[in-house]
Amino acid sequence: FGYQSTGQIGDTIWQDTNGDGVQNPGEVGIPGVTVTLTPPAGVDLGNGPGNPVNTTTDANGNYTFDNLPPGDYTVTVTPPAGMNNTGDPDGGFDSTADVSLADGEVNLDQDFGYQPTGQIGDTIWNDLNGNGVQDPGEPGIPGVTVTLTPPANVDLGNGLGQPVDTTTDANGNYSFDNLPAANYDVTVTPPPGMSNTGDPDGTLDSTTNLDLGPGEVNLDQDFGYQSVSTQLTLDKST
Repeated sequence: FGYQSTGQIGDTIWQDTNGDGVQNPGEVGIPGVTVTLTPPAGVDLGNGPGNPVNTTTDANGNYTFDNLPPGDYTVTVTPPAGMNNTGDPDGGFDSTADVSLADGEVNLDQDFGYQPTGQIGDTIWNDLNGNGVQDPGEPGIPGVTVTLTPPANVDLGNGLGQPVDTTTDANGNYSFDNLPAANYDVTVTPPPGMSNTGDPDGTLDSTTNLDLGPGEVNLDQDFGYQSVSTQLTLDKST
């Protein structure tokens, strides 16, 4: 008669958008993440006594190690590219947790959260001479609304595919932080009485599109605006 152990360890690697260490509604699992289980010295999970085994998370970010005998195990996650560990079962935030598994125990509490480190910014400025370049003495414009629209499968806090807004600070700077790798649209609400004279993609339509890599910091999304009255004055002078 043969008997197989019924112990189990899992369960989810998720994108911790707000970095609070809790998987909130809308925070999706991360697929394709490598998870390693190291057994006690005398336990053979198929690679020899005491040797670790690997698995990868499924489309929902779930993983499982099945048929485990009782003992002390270590779960180790290979962090997804461009992400920091913000949720850890033992609170160590080191992508590792120790688990003491009883005979036949099912432990599905080994969840790890990761927050993206990508960033998009940076300045909305008063383009006094209208040349599309922020020259010395051309100040930033405070209080300008900037909108970031993610792809349909990315939730930035307002739901999948829904845009988020921010406003420029006293220096005209703005920033969208903790962004996963994806394709984004940046849209500026033009300041009243001003027209777009500087645009990252050169279209002068207060909008640009960009691909953000894992953990990439892109601070080149600068937009210049010139007063319409100033434009008219310059046009008359020429």
